[in-house]
Amino acid sequence: MQGMEDRGPLGHDGRNLALLIVLALVLGIYLAIVNPCISRDGVLYINMARTLSHDPLRTAQTYPAGYPFLLHAAHWVGVLFGAGDTPMAWVIPSLAVTLLLRLLALIPLYLLSRMLVGARRGFWAVLILIVLPYPAHNGSDVLREWPFLFFLALGVWLTFLAFRRRQWWLFGLIGLDAGLGYLIRPECAQLVVYALIGLAVVLVTLRSQCPPEPRLCARALVGAAVLLLLGFAIPAAPYVTWAGLPTARKLDPPEFNRAPVIASVGGRSVHYEPLQFEVAAGALLEMPIEAFDPDGNAMTYSVVAAPVGTRPVYRLRLSGTGDSLWTISDRQKSLLLTRYRPGVWEYDGIAGYVYAEPNATEGLLPVYGFWSPVLNRHFYTLSESERKAVVQGEPQNQWQSEGVAFYAFGEARPLADAIAVYRFRDRAGERTWAIEGDGDLVREAFAWYAHAGSAPPAGLTVDGNLVRWRPRPDQRGIHQLNLIVDDGHLQSGQLVQIEVGDTRPMHAGVLAADGPGRLAAFVHVANLIFRSISDNLMQYFLAPLCIGFWYRLRREAGAYERALMIAIVSVNILLMLGRYLWIQPVVSSRYSLGLVALTIAYVPVGLDVIAQWLARFTSGHGAQASGERALQRRWFCLLLAIGVGVCVPKLLSPGDDKDRALLAAARWLRHNTTADEVIAAADRRIGFYAERTQVPYEQSVDLREVDHIVTVSRSDEPDAVASGWVPVFSIPFRSDGESRLMILRRP
Repeated sequence: MQGMEDRGPLGHDGRNLALLIVLALVLGIYLAIVNPCISRDGVLYINMARTLSHDPLRTAQTYPAGYPFLLHAAHWVGVLFGAGDTPMAWVIPSLAVTLLLRLLALIPLYLLSRMLVGARRGFWAVLILIVLPYPAHNGSDVLREWPFLFFLALGVWLTFLAFRRRQWWLFGLIGLDAGLGYLIRPECAQLVVYALIGLAVVLVTLRSQCPPEPRLCARALVGAAVLLLLGFAIPAAPYVTWAGLPTARKLDPPEFNRAPVIASVGGRSVHYEPLQFEVAAGALLEMPIEAFDPDGNAMTYSVVAAPVGTRPVYRLRLSGTGDSLWTISDRQKSLLLTRYRPGVWEYDGIAGYVYAEPNATEGLLPVYGFWSPVLNRHFYTLSESERKAVVQGEPQNQWQSEGVAFYAFGEARPLADAIAVYRFRDRAGERTWAIEGDGDLVREAFAWYAHAGSAPPAGLTVDGNLVRWRPRPDQRGIHQLNLIVDDGHLQSGQLVQIEVGDTRPMHAGVLAADGPGRLAAFVHVANLIFRSISDNLMQYFLAPLCIGFWYRLRREAGAYERALMIAIVSVNILLMLGRYLWIQPVVSSRYSLGLVALTIAYVPVGLDVIAQWLARFTSGHGAQASGERALQRRWFCLLLAIGVGVCVPKLLSPGDDKDRALLAAARWLRHNTTADEVIAAADRRIGFYAERTQVPYEQSVDLREVDHIVTVSRSDEPDAVASGWVPVFSIPFRSDGESRLMILRRP
């Protein structure tokens, strides 16, 4: 039936490709126009392309140079037609070359889909890929995903073609394509793996035949493997000799240690708020802590009891100045320890337990925090009069208010489990906050009281990653515990509140049978990868893809297709897993684009299967086969139309309001500042579009070297604006009006 359908209106490859490319071109131009600015990574790629002309080796040694080289070449073509060195003179050619490679990538993707599932299904598969919002937006931005996908799709199509036609010389082209794609993204070397797996399948097939084919065939397979490796080495070997191994350097463990990741406690996902459990007195409560360490360090588990409503306060020290930072924010702690080079901030552990809300208990006072970018120091005070003195009496711009850091107790209310924090001065007169001072510090004043934390309730035990507790009748009430996972360097914790009463016990969680942390790592990363694939497919097309993949490989595919497609899925998932573990613990929709594009042919197969099920269900018993096929086609068209309808609103939606605000701020800076002025901003696109020197706006920046600050001020965080700086430009940052993008000028 598939062959008959392929002779219909969608059986002409030239017409199909022309329709698909025109549709992709129109959508690509539309998206490039309605999106106000390129992504942050796009600015990074353009900046690297700019450096190629005067320092190509440095660029190649820090990042694969293939995509920056394409952008540099596109800009050079623009210069021939009169373009200059303005941002738009770089953006427009970069968008053009990226969109061109997306259009070119559709050709091997269509030919691959046609080869696997026929012309009709191949056409619908590529059409679906074109209208998927996330892949479409990536193709209309300055990103390397589609240039990489062009080489990847071309190589996979050539691999299937070589096996189908038994033309072993094509392996030289496959290797050459993989080597060129390696310069865009080193992951393109996976083509070599697929080709070698296919050759192994052929070799096994030859040996299983009776009588076997002549020995010449085995020699031909060896020759194909040699051609494959030689073709890959032609572009890749000179590049590696010149610039080194970007893959090895990228996969090196990070220079900083990362904190353990807690995925769940008692079968419940972690949360900023304490997790709630209930247990009856005398019943057994079991809470397995599912956690893993990104760096592979051994972990220990412990439990600390703390008053209900408290949170752990972390203490960090700034190595250069000895400054101390006290924070109850896990996110701030992680950012400081991973954003800066190793040794800048040192982790001193949990200093005690304080409160995040003023009404959590009686007698709480706010601890105000200040930051001085001039002195690179923090200042904390429990005194309202001292807070006003810092704001009004210190030199202008020296201290910036950070609002209330947390809530603690004053000197008038000592606690039974109190930790007294004091303010000290060193010999240079600089202040620091600590529980105890050393010989070089002089105690200046009392700061605040915090809870010390205590031993867990009687009867509670920690066995590996499993917390067990059978509370006694006299332990009724609410108990708050901090479950701590320690890798020997950093700690992560999750607060839980256990209510002990007379109700029926709740058994929490499932014991991990494969060792501490393994199940957590698998579930956590697998969920991120699944969400990445699902987002690319707009959730709607995920089920047809899975059904079509299963149906095709089980009933229709040959040995080569089964082996290669299983290898493609496995390798891409392992690449996403490796990137998460060794490069950055993030899984974006961009990282699964290659997997989605190479398996998109199975979406129409799945839609056909679902349509067939619906046709059988809705048609009466005894219906003729021709009528059932016509009903199946109608169901297929309806399912496809619903899927396209799901994609279109997000696909055609205009750009983000935040991007328009960034462009407006950059435009103001370009027209109202001089070329030698320096801007502090968190988003690198500000300096790029404004054509001004930009430094990151963060706590370590020296504001004495900055002329303008670009920051986001929220209505509920008035102290976030740099103190003393003069607002000169303001624009809504979000459509809800809760925040504004502001430009501040040096007073």
